[in-house]
Order: sequence, then structure tokens, then C-alpha cells
Amino acid sequence: MKLIIADDEPLVQVGINSMLDWNSLDIEVCGIAKNGNEAYELIQKFHPDIIISDIKMPSMSGLELLQKCHEEFKGLPVFIMLTSYEDFQYARTALKYQASDYLIKLELNTNDLKNAIIKAKNRVNELRSYEVENTNQNSQLSVFQNRFYLRLINNLFESEEIFHQQQEDFKIDFNATSYIVASIKIAAQLSTHNLSDNAFTLYSSTVQMFEQLIQKYSSCFVLSLDLTCFVAIFHLDELHATDIEYIKNALKQTASLLHDYYNVTLYTSLGHFVTNPNQISESYNDAKQISIYTTKEQPILYINDIGDNKCNAKNIFNLAIFKYDIVKTFENYDIQSLNKINDAIFILFESDTLHYAQAVDIVSSMLHFAITLLPNGTDVVESIFKDESDNYLSLYKFKSVQQVLTYLSKLTEGLHSFFEEKQANLKNQLMIQVKQYIKEHICEKLSLQGIADTFNISQNYLSQLFKQYYKIGFNEYITKEKVEYAKHLLSNNKIKIYEVAEQLGFENAFYFSKVFKKVVGLSPKEYLTNLTDHD
Repeated sequence: MKLIIADDEPLVQVGINSMLDWNSLDIEVCGIAKNGNEAYELIQKFHPDIIISDIKMPSMSGLELLQKCHEEFKGLPVFIMLTSYEDFQYARTALKYQASDYLIKLELNTNDLKNAIIKAKNRVNELRSYEVENTNQNSQLSVFQNRFYLRLINNLFESEEIFHQQQEDFKIDFNATSYIVASIKIAAQLSTHNLSDNAFTLYSSTVQMFEQLIQKYSSCFVLSLDLTCFVAIFHLDELHATDIEYIKNALKQTASLLHDYYNVTLYTSLGHFVTNPNQISESYNDAKQISIYTTKEQPILYINDIGDNKCNAKNIFNLAIFKYDIVKTFENYDIQSLNKINDAIFILFESDTLHYAQAVDIVSSMLHFAITLLPNGTDVVESIFKDESDNYLSLYKFKSVQQVLTYLSKLTEGLHSFFEEKQANLKNQLMIQVKQYIKEHICEKLSLQGIADTFNISQNYLSQLFKQYYKIGFNEYITKEKVEYAKHLLSNNKIKIYEVAEQLGFENAFYFSKVFKKVVGLSPKEYLTNLTDHD
């Protein structure tokens, strides 16, 4: 850990620096300051964990430094405050801003300073642990919020109840007066060397800065779809509830700054304003349908800006009709549901009524579902298209429906393989858990129905898994395990045969002996005799 000493008295600086063996405490004294301003500069430079600071110093006092760091950096660094005499008001202020300790210079000795340092180190570790936990929780919450909004814009919620439950669970507010969705595509010139890495860096930086800049104008949730597309869902207050010029200006100013900074161009299409969160998918569909009409001359386009003839060119295929299959596909790794969706899309391709732009829209939606709804979805999709020079971004370079069809086939085949692997892993995990459950409840009456209910699966499926994994039926497996445990009891305890039978849930000792002999080849009594002879 790093430590800074701040005191305007040189003798105190030297005394504290030499009072302890800092190496033995795993502490590095990385700076010494004679006033608060110098200490603040050192804090910004070295990012220390602990500060030992005098309360009274010129330029900026120790208490002012403590307050500034508390407000600016929150938990770290941890402060140990020094003073020439005890003052209740100073101590109260120091504690208010969560100083770790408050020491009197004239009474300071090696033990007191060492104990204060140990206390401060423990506090640092607590804060770091909390920050890691908080970061992990926020990161996980962000993943769930992204999945929620992806479902929302694609109208994939199976019921109002599920929508409201997830909204509450994932801490999402819908208190705005109105909502509008912007579909945004990033256009940029990238070198062909390390295209994927360059694209990822540029895309993530662009989206991150867009999200920071746009919040100046309105509350907005930004949802990444892939390395060229993202969505902005505006939550508008009463003042700007239907002010399209305000939204356009916000997008224009933001796009201009991003162009100056990253040399990227944003092509943005906007759907209708809606007042109900459940209508957000309609605004998104509007935005997607007019996205093909954005140009360099008109990079920001509102649906009411274009003619009725273009508005009537509606997408004739709505993936929302497969909402149940889409959820099952990507949450349960359901190959049958994936095939159902895929077959419907292929039939539409073969009908020869699909335009290129609509074909790309359908396949890109499937791509976005895979990236967002699957764990490590980006890695999964990148592995499927690892042989393509532009990886999965190759979709946006195709010029014909047939090329898009070939792309969809490759995506589907890759997802098939991934789902099969996941299903095998899930089955392994399930059977490990079932086996452990049986072991822990071996003395109880165990039934196929009871265990199937415990793990929320069907009897037939559980029965099939036993035959697949253990090559025997469920009842035979239970009998075998009970007999194995009976052998353990007979071998390690002075226990009577009828007591073993009763403990393992057999009807009587006679039936237990019959089962035992069938499995082991010896009766329990013969088994005990053999054990005694061997001893």
C-alpha cells in the first residue's frame, strides 16, 4: 500500500517517516508534503491508500484536504489525522468525513502509530472489497438491464406480469412523460490490420462517449447491438415530451462532437413518440424501417420527415410473433425453437418477396439476440465467424439476399453447436446435483416423481438421463446406492441388521436382506461374517 505524510513541521515529517519499519508493514511512503495543496497534488499523482495528515497546515488545512478527498474520491484514501492538542470539534469533523484515526502529536509513540496504520490498512481492504463487490453487482445489473431493453424494443415479454416484475428487479424506472427510440449506425474508416480489435475499440469508445454526452439533454438508455449499431431510448420529461427538434439538435450536437473526436459519422433514424413503455417496440420498428433512408445530407431522420409511400414499405416479417420461441432459444439453448424460427425465415427468403434491407434487418436481429441474450454472446458469435475477414460484421458488407441467407445458415449452424455443448454441460451439472441430492437423502424414501419435482423437470426426462449417464434405471440406481450405504453402516458401526434396514427406509429386515443379497451376492449376515473373517 502507498502512504503520504502531510505536515508543515519538518521535524514531524522526519519523525513519522522514521518511527516505523514501513517495509515490514507492506507500506511504501511515496510522498511527503508540507501543506494541503502539495498533499492534494501528490494524491492525484500517486493515488495513495493512506494519508497521515496534520489538521492545521497552510494553504489548505488537513480537514479541508480530508473533506475534499472524501467528496471527490469517496472512500479512498483513508486518513489518519494529527493534531498538537485534543480538540473535540476537530475530532468530530474528522469523524464526519470518515477519518480512520485521530492522534495527538505530543502523545504519539511507535505502538500508537503502528496500531493506527494497521487499523487504516484494514479499512482500506474493506473499502476495496466493497468496491469490487459493488462493481461486480453494477456490472451484473447492467447485463440484465441490457437484456430487458432488448426484449422491450423487440416486444418479447410474454406477459405484463413478467414485464413489471423484471422492471422492478432490474431497477428500471418508467416515469417519463413520453419515449422515443433512435436507431443509430456508426460509419468509420478502419485499417484492415486488426480490423476486429480496431472496430471494438472505436465502437465501445464511441458508444460510451455518446451515452455521456446525450445525458446533458435527456435521460436516455443506450443499448449496444453489435459493432456498428446501437439504440438510444429517450425518457422525456413534460417540457420536451414531443419536441422532435430538441431531440434532433441533441443528436446533432452529440454526433458533431463524436465526429471531431473519433472521426466517425452517425446515421440516426427516429421512430414515433409514445407514452406507454409497452409501445417502445413500435417506436423502434418505425426507426428501423426508415433507417435505409438516412444519407450524408440527412444523417438524422424522423419518421414523419419522409413520404407516405416510404412509410408504407413496412417490414412484412415481425420476429415478435416468435417471442416465446426466441426467449426459449436463447435462455434455454433450445435447438427446436431455434429451428422453428430459422425455418420460418428461410420460407420467407424462398418466397422471393423479401427485399435486401429487410433480410439484413431480420438476420441482424437474430445476431443481436445472440450477442445480448447469450452469456459471453460476443465471444460466441465471433467464434462462429472467426474465418471471415470482418468476423460477424461481414453481414453489413453483403449486397444480395442470397449472401445474407448463407450468413444466416452459418450463424444457425454455429448456434446449434454451441447449444449442444451447453445442453451437455447443463445435463452434467444437473446429474451431479441429483446424485448429490440422493447421497444426502439416502435414508429417506426416494421416488422418481419426488426428485423430478425437486429439480423442476419431468419424470420421463429424469429417467432418460439415468439410463444415459449410469446405464441403469432410476430405481436400480437408488437400490444400489442404498446398499452401498448399508455396507458402510455395517462396516463402520456396531449396528444391527434390522436397524440398518429401518434407517434406510426398507419395509422390514427380511426385504432389506433380500435386496442386499441380490446386489452384493451375499446376505447382510454373510457380508458381516466375511468382514470379521478378513479382520
